[in-house]
Amino acid sequence: MKEGESKLSAEEYFAAEGISNSMLGHLARSPAHFKYYLDNRATLEAEEKPYRTFGRVVHQMIFEPMATAFFTVRPEGMDGRTKEGKQWAADFKDFVQISAPDYRLMMGVADSILNHPLAQDILRFGAAEIADFKESIDGRGILRKGRLDFVTEGNAIADIKTCLDARPREFAKSIYSFAYHRQAAYYLDLWNDTHPDDQKTNFVLIAVEKTPPHNLSVMTLAKAAIEKGRTEYRNLLAIYTQCKKLDSWPGYEDTVTEIDLPTWAYKI
Repeated sequence: MKEGESKLSAEEYFAAEGISNSMLGHLARSPAHFKYYLDNRATLEAEEKPYRTFGRVVHQMIFEPMATAFFTVRPEGMDGRTKEGKQWAADFKDFVQISAPDYRLMMGVADSILNHPLAQDILRFGAAEIADFKESIDGRGILRKGRLDFVTEGNAIADIKTCLDARPREFAKSIYSFAYHRQAAYYLDLWNDTHPDDQKTNFVLIAVEKTPPHNLSVMTLAKAAIEKGRTEYRNLLAIYTQCKKLDSWPGYEDTVTEIDLPTWAYKI
């Protein structure tokens, strides 16, 4: 894949060469997890994961409502164990099959974003679902890649996140748990290295709850959090470079480790 931005489908993007932020998530757990992912990527990416399906459907509703649907909705009340249900599943085997209740939740999330004035101000002008590729500028020769939800015409990259609780104080926990701060730094640096004349400085998170009433919050990530994410992804790329050079992909530490209760347990 050449450097620069492209309009790729999700399947084309996942199959393309390069190291993505989500791949670094495997490496953050252990090099062994990362190597397992690399060796089994085709199979793992072919598996339709519920959380990914939810996001993909919502994104299509928001950004590509006229595109051919990759999914189909199981009729309300249909039992997949019946002859009728099995026939329906066979007839639509080439589509991702989702239940009617899940589809209602997906529509609720999309409607919440489409009817939120601030969210729409952010998503009104720019480009959606942009795949970007750029070799690292640190001399390691690593091809970085990312599929950005939305690149505004202003100075921001925006990302839609579905969650259980979109209140900023609660969502901050999700930012840390799912390393969204690392994603922010990775995407900003990737875009800015590829587009020197169109620099982005802000990472906007549109967090929307999966369950009714599908409240949402629009937040811009703090610069300190982005800088922490930058340090983390650069350290991970250094680990990747060393593991690749030595062709050694270790798991957890091969030592006996003393383990204790979590700190909070002593406060109960």
